[in-house]
Amino acid sequence: MNETMTLRTTAPSPGEVTENEMAVFHFLDDLGIGYGWLFHEAKSSSYYGNEIYDVLEVALPKNLFLVNKQKKHYMLMLHADKNFVSKEVAHMVGSSRMSFGSPEKLAELMNTIPGSVSPLELLFDTENQVQLLIDSDLLKAPYVTMHAVNNTLTMRMTPEDFMNKVLPALHHEPIVIDIPFEAEQ
Repeated sequence: MNETMTLRTTAPSPGEVTENEMAVFHFLDDLGIGYGWLFHEAKSSSYYGNEIYDVLEVALPKNLFLVNKQKKHYMLMLHADKNFVSKEVAHMVGSSRMSFGSPEKLAELMNTIPGSVSPLELLFDTENQVQLLIDSDLLKAPYVTMHAVNNTLTMRMTPEDFMNKVLPALHHEPIVIDIPFEAEQ
């Protein structure tokens, strides 16, 4: 395994990551959150291969930036083995059909780009314009995983810390939904 695939449990040194990435580490450290993280090669989807899964001990979710017809924005954390079915997810949260949000709006609201969408970027959504949706199956794993600002740095933390400390500190109340595996098409 190369050095970038080593799980680390303390914040990086200044200059090792970007200013926005460092802001995420400071945020988590200030909350007393225990986390693990690693650098890795950028990937364009939630499929990262067994090497990353083996280090993190859990698969990365699919994180999708969505918008409905009324221009309400959502971020969906979806189990990696499930497919996004717009009609079903929209029905679960009482919304009109959802589609993918624009890269420009993603940059404006969450200070990130497609391929790097993560609930940690809600740190930059200070006006709470993005509603977080979480597939309940993600909360049954020993860890919740997510990028930290870009798709070359991935973190893990316990679901309890994520739900009970991180999200309240971000002032974002998530909606937990039960997306069945049968929803795959």
